[in-house]
Amino acid sequence: MEISALSIGVDIATSVAIVGSAVTFMYNQRRQNKTEAVMKLHEQVRTISIQQLQEELETLSRQYTHQIIAPTQKILNIGRLSHRLLEQDAPPERAREVLIDSNRFEETQRSIADLIEQTRLFIKEVHAAKYRIFPVLYNLREGAALIQEYRECSEALIEASNQLGPQHTSLMKETLAFTQALGASGEDQQALKMQWLRMAFSIAQDDDYRSWVDLFIEDGKEPAYWEAMGASDIELKQELCGTVALRIMRMLEQDPGRAACQQILMVHKPAIALTTQAKRLLVLLSASIAWLSCKAEDRTSDTMEQLKLAFASKELLALESELY
Repeated sequence: MEISALSIGVDIATSVAIVGSAVTFMYNQRRQNKTEAVMKLHEQVRTISIQQLQEELETLSRQYTHQIIAPTQKILNIGRLSHRLLEQDAPPERAREVLIDSNRFEETQRSIADLIEQTRLFIKEVHAAKYRIFPVLYNLREGAALIQEYRECSEALIEASNQLGPQHTSLMKETLAFTQALGASGEDQQALKMQWLRMAFSIAQDDDYRSWVDLFIEDGKEPAYWEAMGASDIELKQELCGTVALRIMRMLEQDPGRAACQQILMVHKPAIALTTQAKRLLVLLSASIAWLSCKAEDRTSDTMEQLKLAFASKELLALESELY
């Protein structure tokens, strides 16, 4: 009887152990399945996020390379030519022939206007894309910082586009019109000279043309000149503006090609700044895609920053040294 009780006790203990093991196995299996399901869901979200960012990057990069680069390249090419003419101190006839008589100066105006318009369309697309991009970036560990950087890039792009405003093309148009007027023939030379002087006055007192007009003002006196242009002292304004207007008229009469070189080179820097800001957005999206493509366990606290620097480097997208 004692043996039977012992056997029963052992059987019960064994059964309990078996049941316990089974329960533990089922619990662990259930927890593993749940973990795998969560990981699978995260993987699906990550895949969808990558696809979404890739689509946005493809749209923006296509617009950048096809629409912004072309007019920028034309501006930079004519800028290099203008720089050589100034550096070589080209004779007035040569500079005029190369830039004005060849219509290159007029073509540059069209390229600038084209770049301004294409940038406007690009900015419009950038703002539309944020409603699709921000929900994706929000899921990243550095999501808030990336969203803020996207906003800053967008604002910097707008500011850069403002620096390449219509004031550049307006000045070029006035310069070309002036040059053509100087070549007009007529019996009343005095009337023609008064017309030229009025055109020069118009340029000399226009604050939109300040960067070029400053070249005709004595060094250090630029602030006082523009302050006088905005003041109510008509006599002082006419005296200062008259002197500068005569200098402008003399250059446009004697060496219009040099004036064209100067104005073209003033567009060179803002054009590069604009395309760099547009490209910075593409670099940010590229780095974000690379970050999402990394497995979670492979990421470190500074990986995203490293990726941005890597994609901006000369080895990859060459943010500061290449247009494309």
